[in-house]
Amino acid sequence: MPCPSPLMNLSLVAAAAPAGAPCSWCQDELPALARDKHVRKGDSGAPVKKLQEHLKKFGMTIELGEWKNGKFEESADVKNGAWGGPATRAVRMFASHPVVGAEAARVITSDGKSIGADLVAKFQEWCRGGVISPQNYWELKGLHLKAGDLDAAGSHAAADKQTVLHDFVVQIEKDLSLIGFAAHADSLCSIGATHKPTGAFASVHANGAGHHDDKHLTDVPYLVRKFQRQAQWLWRMTSDGSHLPDVSSSDPSTHTGPVNGEVDEATARVLHHWATHDLHQVINKFPLVDLEWPPDSGAMVKNADSGGNAKVRSDAQEDWDRAAREIAALNGTIAGPYASTPRSWKGGKTTSPGASAFSWHYSALAVDLSQGLTLGDASISSSASYGLEKEAATTKAGAMWFRLWCWANPQPPAPATPADDEAQPFLKYRNRNIKPKHVKGTPNETKVVGAPTAASTLYFATTKKNTAGTDVLDVTAREGWYVDLSAIFEKHGWHRIPRHGDWLTNSKAWEYWHYQYQPADPPGATAPPTFGEYLQIFGVHELRLRAVGWSAHEDIDHAIG
Repeated sequence: MPCPSPLMNLSLVAAAAPAGAPCSWCQDELPALARDKHVRKGDSGAPVKKLQEHLKKFGMTIELGEWKNGKFEESADVKNGAWGGPATRAVRMFASHPVVGAEAARVITSDGKSIGADLVAKFQEWCRGGVISPQNYWELKGLHLKAGDLDAAGSHAAADKQTVLHDFVVQIEKDLSLIGFAAHADSLCSIGATHKPTGAFASVHANGAGHHDDKHLTDVPYLVRKFQRQAQWLWRMTSDGSHLPDVSSSDPSTHTGPVNGEVDEATARVLHHWATHDLHQVINKFPLVDLEWPPDSGAMVKNADSGGNAKVRSDAQEDWDRAAREIAALNGTIAGPYASTPRSWKGGKTTSPGASAFSWHYSALAVDLSQGLTLGDASISSSASYGLEKEAATTKAGAMWFRLWCWANPQPPAPATPADDEAQPFLKYRNRNIKPKHVKGTPNETKVVGAPTAASTLYFATTKKNTAGTDVLDVTAREGWYVDLSAIFEKHGWHRIPRHGDWLTNSKAWEYWHYQYQPADPPGATAPPTFGEYLQIFGVHELRLRAVGWSAHEDIDHAIG
């Protein structure tokens, strides 16, 4: 449950008079005191004590208190019946208080140092009507908190800077911590951080590079913005880690307003609903699952980076397993070890050339197949079964990628006629009557002149450059059955990526081994998950990322890839 407003001493809060009951002090004494300027800042005594009693009755006890060591305590003003800083603040915030119920709207600009006729009228009306200021942020009509706002706690060092009633910012900070967005300590997120509310609805300032470093996650507008974005998602989880059925867009836990980092009435209602219904930021929605090869063998593929098992997100693993079964049924192989499956975030933000600090590999949605199954001269055998066919990429104009073919082992019998060579969608008999490893573009490619030949020739890329140094040589593939790994993976949602522009000088830029899974956005999302959110989905809270190098908002909010 969220923490209610921490009134410093409930016994100090005067009981509200019944609606319509007269108050002789408000009706008779206060107007005279105000007219004769006998109640103002610097005064003390019975009139000031009476003023404070009314302010308490109106719900301004927080403003009359002092914020010390993370809680409100009775101020010297209250103890001594004096009109100092806290009393000035209480008068000023009461003057500017918006309408609560049926009373007339009187929003008065005041420095809180004295009582004028308009403020006397507001005292009288609130006293007569038994009006009490809402003590919780979600109860205030017209609530609107934005960056830079301070509540009574946030303005404790400069009471005249308070812009938000009571401890509303503290309450919001506590609720954001309770539901898992701000720093907190629970077994789900493994953060172990102590939350310390400040009462300041403040953004962190940009550094010299224009980045907003926030290693300890104190930026409240940022946290509200993240909550708004993720409360649009229809996924829900409770504080014990139980994942609930998806909610609807009309559910009270769903945010339908703007994602702007400000707290209005609508955002307040949704945040309060989460806090009072045991909801928690959705984390570990799709936990990591080991990859196995061959299917059903119990043999786990190794991750060459860590020496442990290769793992991907559970939703991605389901489609990977379907692809693996189809490949195995056609006598293909995707034997390991794999690399960067996943790439560990625990080593910190990568800054080395050619390695993206926001790679799909960190998201546990990418696999780098074994490069040990490919030879540079494009030889094909049972132990070097991969061949690379150059193709124009369909995802990026002018880019190239590789179609990955796998030698079927064992080889089925050859088709009786050439018409059947490529009849199957994913298993094809290629290069009938074609010499193996024959350089593309040179004469005498066929084995036997006049014998039936392939309808089209399959060429594999080598690592040997042409004479001009502008490309690598392509040679004919060995005649036989090949499994179209790329087509099978793509059928099941695993996609290849183009080679990089420096592929002729950088062997790591070929990327034929890289396949990535791009799931649908969370239901209800109005934008794709960010880098940080992709890791959150398999169990990594952003505070852990911030501790190892992704410390800026720009890091966490970066696009994946």
